[in-house]
Amino acid sequence: MSNFEIAESVVRGHHIYKDVWSPIVGEEVEVCREPENPHDRHAVALKKAEEVVGHVPRELSRIMFKFMACGGHITCRVTGRRKLGNGLEIPCVYILCGTKTLLAKAKI
Repeated sequence: MSNFEIAESVVRGHHIYKDVWSPIVGEEVEVCREPENPHDRHAVALKKAEEVVGHVPRELSRIMFKFMACGGHITCRVTGRRKLGNGLEIPCVYILCGTKTLLAKAKI
């Protein structure tokens, strides 16, 4: 498998989960599909110790949802301190791991 880093992005929804998670620069969290999400059937959640701590921005979630459905794996690495954006956001990079073919299809 190969790695591919997407351009910098953010973790959305931290204002909802700020009592559950205090992100640390360099920390990595799990990225999981969340098909049961009532607001978006292609939602992608970030989890730490099996607890949701944020979400992938909607503009990236559909691609990431499908990437993981095809066997790819994604990790989120915190790159900065939380900031105001679309609610409280955490700067990060999403690291995709998969075959070269799968990664080529996932390029944004």
